[in-house]
Amino acid sequence: MPDLEEFQVVFTRKDPEDPLSPDHLQVRVATNGKRESITQKIVEACLQTVEMRPEVLFVPKNDIYDPDKGFKSKRIVDLRNKVEK
Repeated sequence: MPDLEEFQVVFTRKDPEDPLSPDHLQVRVATNGKRESITQKIVEACLQTVEMRPEVLFVPKNDIYDPDKGFKSKRIVDLRNKVEK
């Protein structure tokens, strides 16, 4: 999407205390474009590819990637608790 400056996909659990709780998908976006159309495009893309409806959050670009803290941005973040076997 050309209007995106930065993005980050974050996986968590709906209930962080329950390792068997359903997954929660959050897409963090930095943009100067129209938020409504960008939200719609992100939701449609996620539903088609991973069959999950994301929560779309608009954040400042430095909240996703700060060049003073590292060379690469972390695009995928998995904060889900692991299930012990």
